[in-house]
Amino acid sequence: MTPIDATAFAAPRRLQVRGRAGVWEVIRDDRFYGHYMGHAAAFAAAEAAALAIVAKGGAADIHFREQAQAGAALPIAASGMRTMEFRPGSTPVVR
Repeated sequence: MTPIDATAFAAPRRLQVRGRAGVWEVIRDDRFYGHYMGHAAAFAAAEAAALAIVAKGGAADIHFREQAQAGAALPIAASGMRTMEFRPGSTPVVR
């Protein structure tokens, strides 16, 4: 009988990047992870956390709203929530 790897069936860890009043925060599995002074810094922290989870054999999803580049407006269709999926053995996928 082949041993079963428990991480293969574990739900992906959930990371959220969200901003309020100019302060960005990262939430990991519905718990506070950190405050950041910009979207890029918060997203980089969430991405680093996701990569660390994958390095240990797990899976992670980052939920976020896309941010417009300086001075550019996002199309209405691109203003909703997005998910970046991190899985062992593959490159991240944005949905």
